[in-house]
Amino acid sequence: MMLRLFADENVHVDIIASLRKEGFDVITVIEVGLVAHKDYQILEYAEKEKRTLITGDKDFGGLLKAWNLTLPEVLMTDKSSALS
Repeated sequence: MMLRLFADENVHVDIIASLRKEGFDVITVIEVGLVAHKDYQILEYAEKEKRTLITGDKDFGGLLKAWNLTLPEVLMTDKSSALS
């Protein structure tokens, strides 16, 4: 089963396009209207939709640990992949 991905606003469009080209199911915070929302709202959406979050924001790892959550899963991207 292919990963269902949810891309945070700091994930470069080229990464999203490449993942889609490879057949990954990717939606973005822009597409679902969650740009500039709080991190916890992004996590809640990812969990509700059973999607793995892709982000360059290290705060998400801290939130998962602080809240003792195992879901949603979070994949970190290199900061150099973020848009300026």
